[in-house]
Amino acid sequence: MNQYFPADNENDPWADTPYTEPGPLPGFVKTVTIIDMVLATLRGIAIPLAIIGLMTIPDDDPLTPTILFEVVGHLGLFTAGLVAGIGILRKSIIGLYAGYANVAITLFTFAIGIWQVTIKADGFVTPPEKMAAILGGGIAILFRFAILVVYIVALMKFKKYLETNNKL
Repeated sequence: MNQYFPADNENDPWADTPYTEPGPLPGFVKTVTIIDMVLATLRGIAIPLAIIGLMTIPDDDPLTPTILFEVVGHLGLFTAGLVAGIGILRKSIIGLYAGYANVAITLFTFAIGIWQVTIKADGFVTPPEKMAAILGGGIAILFRFAILVVYIVALMKFKKYLETNNKL
């Protein structure tokens, strides 16, 4: 860590206080942040596809009410994910708050996914089809939940980093 003392000034009460530059981000935090930024970018690519789906889905399709929420979820994850990633990599508290928003929006998209799985499962006639839809949707949600837990751990480590470096 580099330390330097501001110019001595008799009127400056902080003149004798050294400034310490924060150390490097923990590797785990940086890695998870970069992975999240890649996933957020992929969400950005999905936004136009979701909008096309919104415009082309028939009115009588059972998933029609969920599509607008899906578009909003994609847009939110794209925005919050990139803002959080940039903020964390810049060691800014904004990254922490945008990361919290990212977690909240992810939970919102979980609810949408569960809603869509239940609608889709209701459309199947035979029990094996329903079970396959619920099992497939459940596995996808569990996989996303595991990624979310890793992201939350990274946010907790980043918060500790900010506290340690007096940035919180």
